[in-house]
Amino acid sequence: LKEGFRKGSGIQKIAKDIREIVKIGDLAIPATDTRKAYLIDAKTRSIAIARTETIRAAAEGALIRYKKDGVKKAEWVASLDERSCAICAANNGMIDTIENLRGLIPAHVSCRCTWAPVVE
Repeated sequence: LKEGFRKGSGIQKIAKDIREIVKIGDLAIPATDTRKAYLIDAKTRSIAIARTETIRAAAEGALIRYKKDGVKKAEWVASLDERSCAICAANNGMIDTIENLRGLIPAHVSCRCTWAPVVE
C-alpha cells in the first residue's frame, strides 16, 4: 500500500499488487440462519482492501494535517446516496475534536466517508 501511495497508483493497480504480493485468495463465507453461503473472489477482495486502506490513510492523513495547521475539530462527511449505509448516514455532519475522531473512518469495508476541517 505504501509503495502504491508513494507512486500515485490507482486502486486497480494497488489491488493487483495486493493479489500478487500478498497472495490474496478467494474467501468462502459460510451460511447463517439469515443468508446463504457465498464466495468473494480474490479480485473483489483485493479491490475492497485497496479502497478501504486508501480511505483509512487519507482520513488519518487529513486529521494529522488539520492538527498541524491548528484546526481543533473536524466534521464527518458521508457520500449520501442509495449506497450509503446506516452508520455513515447517521454520522454525517458529526463534529468532534481531532483526537476523538482518530480511527473512525473508514467505518466499514469500502467506506466512502472523509473529514472536513471545522474552522472556528
